[in-house]
Amino acid sequence: MLDQKIYNDRKIKVLEAVVHDYILSGEPIGSRQLAKRNSFHLSPASLRNIMSDLEDEGLLQSPHPSAGRIPSDAGYRYYINQLIQLENLTQEEKQFIQDRVHEISPNENEILEITSHILSSISKQLGVILATNFYQGIFEKMTLLPVGTNKVLMALKIKSGLVRTVVVEIKTTLSEEQCQNVAQIINERMAGRTLEKIKNSLDIVFGDIISVDSPGFDLIRLFVDKAFSMIEADETKRLHIDGTRHIISQSQFFSQREILTIIEFLEEKEALVHLLESRDKQGGVFITIGGENKEGEFKSCTILTSPYNVGDVSGTLGIIGPTRMSYHRVIPLLSYTSEVLNEVFGHKV
Repeated sequence: MLDQKIYNDRKIKVLEAVVHDYILSGEPIGSRQLAKRNSFHLSPASLRNIMSDLEDEGLLQSPHPSAGRIPSDAGYRYYINQLIQLENLTQEEKQFIQDRVHEISPNENEILEITSHILSSISKQLGVILATNFYQGIFEKMTLLPVGTNKVLMALKIKSGLVRTVVVEIKTTLSEEQCQNVAQIINERMAGRTLEKIKNSLDIVFGDIISVDSPGFDLIRLFVDKAFSMIEADETKRLHIDGTRHIISQSQFFSQREILTIIEFLEEKEALVHLLESRDKQGGVFITIGGENKEGEFKSCTILTSPYNVGDVSGTLGIIGPTRMSYHRVIPLLSYTSEVLNEVFGHKV
């Protein structure tokens, strides 16, 4: 009788081989193929029995009768958790990522736009990035500067170093000194608080001002209101997507209905923002496979995400594709790109 440990070791090696070969070929793997491609020193019949046991355990599945076997979601999960051998990016790939990201201006959105393209072009999957949540940042300073008749440039800075600016039209003309006085009052009251907490407690932070009927206090209220309307602007603008063509081109792994459903979800940008935000507290590369995804639209997909940081606020970058994916390549790509963004924004802050 075959030793149980030897048998289990063989099962693990067969699972690893099926996952590896299926990722490479995209075709269901049969026992005869496996006997030829791998040095198991086992007959096709013995391999077929082992593959049948793996199917019974839910780690392999048969897409069609007599069509060979492919990994199930559980099979991919076991492979990623226990068997995967990550492949480092080449020096050329690392240099390409470094060069492309570092050559961009300090503008966060421009950096993330090119980064989503990098993720897509190297992985041949969908690259998605959710920019940092400015609203979660800690207020550092508001600067007000007259820029013309009845116009003031307002710049709101959080401690991460990120800045949002807007030109505000007012009913009167303010001198530079008047702007500084208004900004000083705002800065004293908002310093050290997150923008979210300030917004949720405006009546406490500015309660005595809100109750006073004075043109000067009206200006303070105006600039505070403008600040929050600016940071609460369209949340979907935080989203950067590249590589939808890769989803469409992989029709052998998705039905037409699945492709349409995925594309429709991607177009509903608010839903995608919510999906990525729900994963931004996960450390390192976080992976959900097929049925592990709560969103029904991604039951045939794998979603990989990793956080990046800009000071005290964080964003999320990710890769989305079919469950058949080169995990050994994609995981290091996502991890390294996250490190590069942390480095770039660390220098720019």
